[in-house]
Amino acid sequence: MNEVHSDVLVLGAGFGGLSAAALLAKQGIQVNILESHVDIGGCAGEFKRKGLSFNVGATTISGFAQSKPIYKLCQELGILEQANESLTREDIGLIICKNSKRIRRYSDHVLWLKELSEHFPSIDHKLLWDKLALWDRLAWQMISSNQRLMPSGFLDYLILLKPSNLKGLLLLPELFRSFAQLLTSLNINNREYLELMQELLMITAQNDSSRTPSLMAALGLMYPAEVFYCKGSINSLAHLILDSALSNQASIHYKHKVVNITQEQNIYKVTCSNQKVFFAKKVISNIPIWNLSKIANCDFSRQMNKFSSRFENAPAAFVVNFSVKIDFVLESHFYQIHVKQAIPQCYSSSIFVSFSEQKEPGSYTVTISTHCHADDWLELKEDDYKQAKLQTQSIILEELHLAMPELVNYPKEFLMSATPKSYEFFTSRFKGQVGGIPYDLSNPPWTLCPNRFDDFYLVGDTTFPGQGIASVVYSAMSAVAKLNA
Repeated sequence: MNEVHSDVLVLGAGFGGLSAAALLAKQGIQVNILESHVDIGGCAGEFKRKGLSFNVGATTISGFAQSKPIYKLCQELGILEQANESLTREDIGLIICKNSKRIRRYSDHVLWLKELSEHFPSIDHKLLWDKLALWDRLAWQMISSNQRLMPSGFLDYLILLKPSNLKGLLLLPELFRSFAQLLTSLNINNREYLELMQELLMITAQNDSSRTPSLMAALGLMYPAEVFYCKGSINSLAHLILDSALSNQASIHYKHKVVNITQEQNIYKVTCSNQKVFFAKKVISNIPIWNLSKIANCDFSRQMNKFSSRFENAPAAFVVNFSVKIDFVLESHFYQIHVKQAIPQCYSSSIFVSFSEQKEPGSYTVTISTHCHADDWLELKEDDYKQAKLQTQSIILEELHLAMPELVNYPKEFLMSATPKSYEFFTSRFKGQVGGIPYDLSNPPWTLCPNRFDDFYLVGDTTFPGQGIASVVYSAMSAVAKLNA
């Protein structure tokens, strides 16, 4: 049968779609999930090589502390115990290799301030980082107690006016002041320290200090204070969420790429590339807004096109993967290396390195990523593309060995790299862009794409951008709350 009817249709099995599907299925709602590929996770998925698990991209998890989105999701789904078994909090969330320094980003606030003082003794770190910690705590309190922070109608705004949200007014000015302006107001002008902040923002807020609002910078800079390592690969958490959905009678359909969405008498008709057709009154879409604008032929299509064209140039990534077997103990699973030379076809001045433990002791798969502009890769001719890819990969490995000489003599197996062209092919995302939409002074939260159009709800990193998987999970909880209302 080529036609399937359900209560709710979920498009895409990334963390946003999976979370929404699992929450709805637990309520007894009939859910069908459509996934264009053969596995789940989207940009936070994995691929296998001879029994080894390689992360596609995102490799860290934050937001698993009590009351934060991932913890609340696991608690509500009844999978908290299993999640606790697969997630380990890192005491050192990140090691920053800059010049000859190794700066350890401790999760403990006091130890982190002490570490900074040892490397940058002339700066009042407590003044700055106490502010950032306070704003981060207040912001997460707001996020945790409100499921309508991305308003899509008058009712959403009305609900946000509740008295308990008044404390959030303290944060409002920090949406209009850049982090660079904050640093200037605190007389912080040490060049090396400013570079450190800049690159930390690039891997968390995905923006520079002159364009990132101070509040968003606080969330980004406090992110490594609460990093959880996922044993094996980050996809193990995605499978826990999927198993919850399936245990409550949800269904998932692999190799079902959505190619057209229309409305017929308030019912959504979703057509897949294999000609199978699905019908539902309500739809939750994990498809990025750029892709969605090209396949949705609905009442909201014009509005969707406006948002997708406005945010067309989002971050993209160049990624290197390999496996390695070592006989020493890593201080952390995560490193940020400030590079000494410009990386071709990329604009970031640092690379992010993550180590994922495999079954055999001492065996790891490694993911190295840095930012680039998608067009710089997509516009290259084939021969130039191959040459640029090898050159970029070579320089990234050179910088890795300069910063971590302990790795030099260990063979790298399954060495491979991916560009926006690779991500466009494997994830189907527009231009292979994998970073979502960064918060920017010119794009405050209320100007972003709403997450509801009638009975069509949006989840994912192009809807509620920010703190990686935590924000994606929040977008799902918000969409489900609105759908239930």
